[in-house]
Amino acid sequence: MKRILIILLFISATLSGVFAQEKTPGIEMFRSSVLPQFKIYFTDARLTGNGQLELTSTSGYKSLARENKSTVMDMLVRSWQQSLIIVGNGSSRELWGINSKTGKAMLIENWNIDGKISAVPAVLPESKSALHPWFVYFGFQSQFDSQKNINMGFSTRFGFFLLKNRWDLAASASGFIFGNVDYESQTFQSNVGLSSKVYFPIPKLRISPNIGGEISYSTYSVEDTESSSVSPYALAGISWYVGNGSFDIGVRAGKQTIVMIGYTFIPRLNSSR
Repeated sequence: MKRILIILLFISATLSGVFAQEKTPGIEMFRSSVLPQFKIYFTDARLTGNGQLELTSTSGYKSLARENKSTVMDMLVRSWQQSLIIVGNGSSRELWGINSKTGKAMLIENWNIDGKISAVPAVLPESKSALHPWFVYFGFQSQFDSQKNINMGFSTRFGFFLLKNRWDLAASASGFIFGNVDYESQTFQSNVGLSSKVYFPIPKLRISPNIGGEISYSTYSVEDTESSSVSPYALAGISWYVGNGSFDIGVRAGKQTIVMIGYTFIPRLNSSR
């Protein structure tokens, strides 16, 4: 029953937010258009001296389970984005904000104003996709000298982190061409495999050296001759975090040693960190 009530409140709050978009936001607007939707949980709203929204909660809010409180506050932080939100009930206080990674409400801290209980940080557990973010990498290398020798290739990896920002696992694919443009005996090589890297982040410099390995099924083609083999490779490189990803320089060493330059896109990466 509580879940149904919360869903109905969410729909009502969303609609009221749509109709209020063109109006000037403020505490009076919040009291008149948003707070009535949550009267079962809150009786009053005011601004503190430093401009934060403070809500006076009812026993109905206090009796909610943690996940249901998060659902209610998720609606409120969307309706009021001017500041953090304080929820008060007697001597207890909760501080709510928006999780920059998930875009949902997050309980930042709770405490007791009579001083008997010290402030205790409270962070919602991250989702599985946040703990194990996926990524996609594209790399390229090219060499062409005055003797018309050519050495070109591309590489891609698609995977996820087994241990956030520390250890990944990915499917890999790559293709290379070696030879001389004046001859028809160029060698074409294609690879598909599985790779894994371990990272050693240096947050202050926003870089992360890494080492790893790859096992690939390789196909070679020279004129009309084709062969294949399973080959291991050693991987090493360094990543420089920029935006929602990183620029990467890496070495792939095995039957051939190749230096690749590329970019890894990590949607869950917070660029400010």
